[in-house]
Amino acid sequence: MNFLAHFHLAWPDEGLVAGGLEGDYYKGPLRGDLPRAIERGVILHRAIDAYTDHHPLIAQLRKDLPQGLRRYAGILIDLSFDHYLSLHWSTFSDLPLAEFNDRVYRTLSTHESSLSDGSRDMLARMVEYDILGLYLDWETVPAAAARIG
Repeated sequence: MNFLAHFHLAWPDEGLVAGGLEGDYYKGPLRGDLPRAIERGVILHRAIDAYTDHHPLIAQLRKDLPQGLRRYAGILIDLSFDHYLSLHWSTFSDLPLAEFNDRVYRTLSTHESSLSDGSRDMLARMVEYDILGLYLDWETVPAAAARIG
């Protein structure tokens, strides 16, 4: 769910960016049915998720959440990280956030025909609601979560 972080780490390689989205929807082992560039992006996506999921600080964050929210810990942490990345974007990129988001949407649209149904559906929602832009204001993060599904 931390789309912004995945896209930022994949940028400017278009295949890695497309794979950054596809990584949330392509299940199981890679079978060679994706374009190689997108497959590399799925591999990167999975490596990022594995690193963060097993990091001791993330484990502590999960434990620090109230018991009733731990079930949603992964989603809450991902959304929070994208929110903070948005807030501090200029520290990590010379490209303005809105321009980066537009470029990501265009890149994903270029590769749409190679994406799974789940990724295409998510892309449509991302563009329609500017989900990457919603991360900037904490008040709109719940709206982003609702539109992600």
